[in-house]
Amino acid sequence: MQLRVFTDGDGEYHLEISSPALIYKRRLFVPMLRLSAPILQGLDRNTLVEVSYAGEQFSVPYLLVHSEDPTFKRWRPVGTIDDSDSRNVLNHILDVMAWD
Repeated sequence: MQLRVFTDGDGEYHLEISSPALIYKRRLFVPMLRLSAPILQGLDRNTLVEVSYAGEQFSVPYLLVHSEDPTFKRWRPVGTIDDSDSRNVLNHILDVMAWD
C-alpha cells in the first residue's frame, strides 16, 4: 500500500489517508509539510511522522486529519510515498483512535 500525494494550487502537499477506491467524493487527508514550514514550530514533535517524497523529507502532523473534495479544490495526485512510510503514518493514526 502506498498513500497518494496530492498538490494544491499553492504547491503544498496533502497525503490521502482514505482509500482511493472510496465511492464518496470527499477524501481524508493530512498535510505534508516541508521541514522548513513555520507551523512546525508550534506543533508537538510527538504528533509528527517524517516521510520521504521525491527525494525530500516532509513532516506529517497525523492528528490534523481533514476531509476535502480534491476535484472541487482542484487538487491533483502527483505521486505516492513508499510502503514503509505509508504504514507508519496509518499506524500512528490508528494508535490514537478510540478503540481497544
